[in-house]
Amino acid sequence: MVNKDREMMRDGLAAYQEAAAEFATYVHAETGSDEALSFLTMSLASEVGEVAAEVRMLLAVTDSIARSRIEKKIRRELGDVLWCVSSLLSEMDSSLSNTALRTLESLEVRGRKKDA
Repeated sequence: MVNKDREMMRDGLAAYQEAAAEFATYVHAETGSDEALSFLTMSLASEVGEVAAEVRMLLAVTDSIARSRIEKKIRRELGDVLWCVSSLLSEMDSSLSNTALRTLESLEVRGRKKDA
């Protein structure tokens, strides 16, 4: 990935994390407390479960209109997953963009090892 692309990604994810923080209305929000981390971790697990349930439904459906509706629900739930991840990182005073870029770097290294 080119440095310019990384900068654009960093800026976009940073803007998302900042905007998402405005909706942190749960108890102990923006305190970095164990309670906030616990709440967000349980929320993340719940949202991932909802994604899994929708994917299970998608696998059982053949009708294209029904599949389209389920795919829309999956995208919404994945958005909720993203919010939970972003909020967890915020509670830990960590950057979504740095986390995402470190993951990309790890994937690139793994990809190179696989090709070697």
